[in-house]
Amino acid sequence: SSIMDFMQLNSIEYQSLVSIPVFVNGTFYAFFIIIRERNQSLWSKEDMQLFPLFSKSLSLNIERIHSRKKLEREQRLTTLALVKSDVYSWEYDVQRNLFYNNSSLLVRYGYPPNQQPPFTQEMLMDIIHPEDRQRAEENFKNILNVKEPDGSIQIRICVKRGDKHCEYEWFEQKYMALTDPKT
Repeated sequence: SSIMDFMQLNSIEYQSLVSIPVFVNGTFYAFFIIIRERNQSLWSKEDMQLFPLFSKSLSLNIERIHSRKKLEREQRLTTLALVKSDVYSWEYDVQRNLFYNNSSLLVRYGYPPNQQPPFTQEMLMDIIHPEDRQRAEENFKNILNVKEPDGSIQIRICVKRGDKHCEYEWFEQKYMALTDPKT
């Protein structure tokens, strides 16, 4: 009756309408309503077969939007936890020789926000204290060869301050080798 009230209130003339329930994750969410205005023809069998497809498409899009919002919320909470705990995340792409660093980590290394270069293995080795570099390189090789798929290493890393001079700070890098699900 609320559909009919809406139609009358908005002076919508129609010949017929079809109302199909929309379920999201198995729970009733809404009605999908198709209105045929001022057309004398009846709904064809083909029309009727398309309606459930439209409803399913709508349901999948709603589920996708809900999943995206949940993921965004989880990302915000994770980022907040990382920022507040001085924990920085990174991932290394072996094929491209690129680190995908949490932007807060690069800020900590002294790169201004939004001016952070692609970060390579060589760049990482360049900012590691000379006395720690060989140990870090060996550790990195062991990770890549999956000899040590997870662990940690404590190294000193050059952190640039406002005047661009280097101060070494101790970092503990914890790592876990991930494999590409395609391989």
